[in-house]
Parts: sequence; C-alpha cells; structure tokens
Amino acid sequence: MTLILALGNRDFVIHVADRRLTRGSQVHDDDSSKGGVFTCDDAQMLFGFSGLASLPEGTTQRWLLSNLVECAGPDFTAGACIQRLTQRLSELFASPDLLGIPGPDRRLTVMLTGYLYRYAPPLLIQALITNFQDYDAKVDSEGPWRDFRVRYLNEQLEPRLQNPTLIQRIGQWHLLPEPLLKRHRQLLERRASPRALVSRSVALMRHMADHPAARGTVGKSIYSIILPAVHNAIPQGGYHVLENKPHYFWPDQALALSQGMQIAISDMGIKQLGKDGQPGVLTTPQVPKHHPCPCGSGRRYRDCHGRQP
Repeated sequence: MTLILALGNRDFVIHVADRRLTRGSQVHDDDSSKGGVFTCDDAQMLFGFSGLASLPEGTTQRWLLSNLVECAGPDFTAGACIQRLTQRLSELFASPDLLGIPGPDRRLTVMLTGYLYRYAPPLLIQALITNFQDYDAKVDSEGPWRDFRVRYLNEQLEPRLQNPTLIQRIGQWHLLPEPLLKRHRQLLERRASPRALVSRSVALMRHMADHPAARGTVGKSIYSIILPAVHNAIPQGGYHVLENKPHYFWPDQALALSQGMQIAISDMGIKQLGKDGQPGVLTTPQVPKHHPCPCGSGRRYRDCHGRQP
C-alpha cells in the first residue's frame, strides 16, 4: 500500500506519491505510476490510488485511466463521472475474479483533487472513492466493504472562502499525522511556491518510508504533479530519485471532452542512450554539492554530475 499526499489552495493542487508496488510483504515494482491528470468539460483534477494494484483486466492504473474516460460521458462533468466510476468499482469488486482475493488485499482508495471551473474563482474540490477507509472516524476497515463509497471533502472548499487550503493523504496515511504537516498548512496559507511544498513533501515521505510502521510498503522514488488553478493549465510533473537514472517519466493523462476528444495516455517518458547504445544519465537526484556523486565516481557532486555547464 502506497502513500499519497494531496495539498491545495486557490493557486494550485499537488499530489506527491511514492512509486513502489508491493504484493503482500514483497516489493513487486519500485518504479510504477499510481496516478495522473483527469480533464473533463468542467474540471481538471489529479488522481491517484492506493491499495490493490492488479486487476483481472491488467493494472489498476490502466483500468482507472480508461474508465475515467469511459465514465465521463454523456455529460462530461466531474460530479457525474465520479458517481459512475464509484458504481463501476463496486460492480468490478463484486465479480468472482476479485472475490477470490483475500479481503485485506482487496482494498482500494482513489483520490481526485482539483478545480471546478464553473465557479469564479475556480472551486477547489476533492473526492475520495474507497471500499475501506472511513475518513469521518479516521479508521481503516481490515477488510473491504461490500460497495465503494464516495466522500467529498467540503470543510474548507466553500467558494466564499478567500484562502481555502486542503491537506489529505491516502494509503499509509497514519505515517503523516496532522501535527507533522503543520508547516505544509502554513505554506499553503501563505500561498508559497508549490515547488517548496513538493521539496518538503518528498523529503518527509522518504523519511517516513524508513519508519517501522511503513513495513516496507513505501518507496523512496517519488513522483509529484503540480496543477495550477488556471483553466487549461499545463500540469508540471516531477520525478524524484535517489540515484542516477537513464529515464524520466511524465504524468499519465485521461482526457474526456464533449467536443469529441476522449483519450487515455500512460507510461509517457524518455530514455537517454549514449553513442554506444548504453543507458546514459537523464535523471539525477538532488544532492548537496559537497557530497559524493551518486554515480560512484568518488568525486564530489559539484565536480561530477552536478557540474555547472
């Protein structure tokens, strides 16, 4: 089970999540996408999931991408799409193929965070679709409920509020209690740079990945997505690693517009190859300039891959 942190104010929303998938206590994949961007006629939202990662039809990520697009019509509005997606999840998880999976492994939460554009200024919104997490009681059920439920978090999302802020987490949410996120709330209220919030969140999530309560289910390769509140804004993806990598990933996209564009795009990325065909270095970690370079050369980072051109 992963850990996803959602942050928002009237300027932007952010999702920060690890990229680790586990099966039981075993790491299945340490670099997997668990979210993306959903765009429909009246909203743009970031989505992410925590819980069951594999379905009879493929990965949960691919299923979500295609079904966000399919559930958007005929009205192509966020509210109706979320209701239809909730119903589809209930029907899917009642199928014989999934009922054979042990209860604790059959749990799933989908989180969508973004803006409704029929308001001025755009309305900050969040929906949580889950079959095991009770956000009112702040407890997780040991097994899945019979049906999925959707909950809209409205406590700070009224259009009248001048400076709304939002903090939510799913999956191993108990690793990030409210007191630990006090500084995040202050930065949101000050309308600080979203990149400052991403940097703080990545460091915090990596620290909590080592906590015994995480039980090895939270990885240290992290992705982030920043979505500005401006209508039709281009989301900004981030890929945060601890070692040099030959590739870089962009957020997955689910686009469903009434004008006739319905498309799902997954696993977008680029890979660096040298002249000899061997992988090069495309993504590097943020390393203090006097620390050893993570490539293993023995030189300081500033004198190796951190050298300024």
